[in-house]
Amino acid sequence: MADYFVCVLNDLNNKMFYSCNADGYVLLTGHVGMYGKSWGGFNGLQVAFEQPPALKAVISVYSTDDRYNDDVHYMGGCIVGNNMLSWSSSMLLRNAIPPHPQHVQDWKTLWLNRLKHSCKPWVKIWLTHQLRDSYWKHGSVCEDYSKLNNCAVLAIGGWTDGYTNAVFSLVNNIPSCKGLIGPWPHEWPDVGTPGPQIAYLDECLRWWDCHLKGIDNGASELPKMRAYLRDSISPTSYVSVWPGKWVDPNENTMSEAVFLLDNRSQKLLSADQTLGGSEGNDVRSIGGSCMAGMWGGDWLSWGIAGDLPSDQKFANAVSLCWASEPLVQDLCIVGSPTVECTISVADGTWGIVAARLCDVFPDGQVALVSYGLLNLTHRQGHDMEAVSELTPSQEYQVSIQLKVTGYTVPRGHQLQLCISPSYWPMAWPSRDNVTLSVVTGPCTQSTLRVPVYVPSNTSASSKQHPLTATPRLGPDIPHTVIRPSGGKREVQLGLSSGKHLMSSVTDLGCIYLPENGTKFGEVWSDYYHIEENVPNSAKAICDRTFNIEWPRVGTKAKVVTHSEMWSDQKVFFLNNKLQAFVDDEAIFEDSWEDTIERNFV
Repeated sequence: MADYFVCVLNDLNNKMFYSCNADGYVLLTGHVGMYGKSWGGFNGLQVAFEQPPALKAVISVYSTDDRYNDDVHYMGGCIVGNNMLSWSSSMLLRNAIPPHPQHVQDWKTLWLNRLKHSCKPWVKIWLTHQLRDSYWKHGSVCEDYSKLNNCAVLAIGGWTDGYTNAVFSLVNNIPSCKGLIGPWPHEWPDVGTPGPQIAYLDECLRWWDCHLKGIDNGASELPKMRAYLRDSISPTSYVSVWPGKWVDPNENTMSEAVFLLDNRSQKLLSADQTLGGSEGNDVRSIGGSCMAGMWGGDWLSWGIAGDLPSDQKFANAVSLCWASEPLVQDLCIVGSPTVECTISVADGTWGIVAARLCDVFPDGQVALVSYGLLNLTHRQGHDMEAVSELTPSQEYQVSIQLKVTGYTVPRGHQLQLCISPSYWPMAWPSRDNVTLSVVTGPCTQSTLRVPVYVPSNTSASSKQHPLTATPRLGPDIPHTVIRPSGGKREVQLGLSSGKHLMSSVTDLGCIYLPENGTKFGEVWSDYYHIEENVPNSAKAICDRTFNIEWPRVGTKAKVVTHSEMWSDQKVFFLNNKLQAFVDDEAIFEDSWEDTIERNFV
């Protein structure tokens, strides 16, 4: 078990028990709350799933309820190509960081023991479990939402983060759950960009006062969901403050818009319109250009320049597209759009489909609103009993769930749906280089369903639930910035060679902490190679470097990792390497080479 060990959850449960039987305030109430972001957010839900009596409230920020289908590893049965190896490489590095020499006796011996026994590349485990089996079900609270019914859950997400779907599913399945989604990346809601930021600590305090102290402060009466409805802005890879407004979507303010895909006109028609032609179905086909996904941004944004999707018109050139007529009124989308369409494939028995929902500006700019992935061998489910190969030329009705979103497509713009059989590097390419066909017409049904927010006269306003208050931040840890953080993302297209490269370099900066005399910095570099029309040429390379120095002690250390992943039609190949240095002298090195059979992925 790489992450979310059973023993870790047991330790958290035991800690909670002893806290409730120790001196202090928690003894007076018998109530405990848990909160955290990302990993910590996962843990809060997972401990609540075990139903410890003392745990009365959880604040879970940027987490998931489904570890297989809604995390950095797999999405719609597809490998998340620009995050699985990257996250594994980052954890290989983080698990190898040395202890502080001044605080640990014989720190080198302790560090070497850690390097030898606690540092393994987790990507091998994740690739060993390519289907939704017991490995992923552990820690996935969607296995039984009812186990969280007695815990008050505040689920928080950000539209530019990867972890947003769970907020809606938790709210829809847990009676005591409230949801809050803003424009944020994978950073705390009071500091993350895009803003606007909120007074996150005040939100937490209100939740704790209500559910741990029993104070009647209105937290229990909050809307089930508060969401930031983003305005339409020109596509850009970085946004400081995203304009928009706070809304409270509920059963009284939500409806659904249904569009029909019409191949003959290449348009999205309203449900009351007639499809072009009446003599039979129309078929549109396209091959899998790897360039369709190059402009989609990162699965998980940190708010760094280059993280967000850029103009989609380049991706649209290698996709099947259907656009509506210019809208006569604003279309406010809040929730998860769904594409239900009839497809077939040629030239193979495995394949994937990527669907993108876009906002087309009158001047031709195209902004990404949402997207979804589906491994077509997983069209009936993600477990071993459900997956199956495709039969070439046979038609299948498939459903593609797009990520939840909150976005207004304004009057005069067009809503556009785009479909492609590849989405590199977000999705690892399928084994086969298939041609994908989409069928529309009176004898079949291919539709786009969009959840629409329509405010009513009785809708609660953001003034009643002030999310516009100035954030109150705690005291910052004294530090000196030696090197500021930053990032760079580039796409290199080989027009003559057909070989393309997306590179992403994230410099986490370097800072000095005077309190303990530590200077440290970290750099992540990711490279995604592929050759046009050769899906099995895909290769991910991830490099990580962590430097740490203790000037008062007069020593320094460094950790370096190098990870590679590629595949052919039958297997995945993994190479991982870990090195550790003290004062520029190598003290440890280990490497791993693994071959893992492809299993409907």
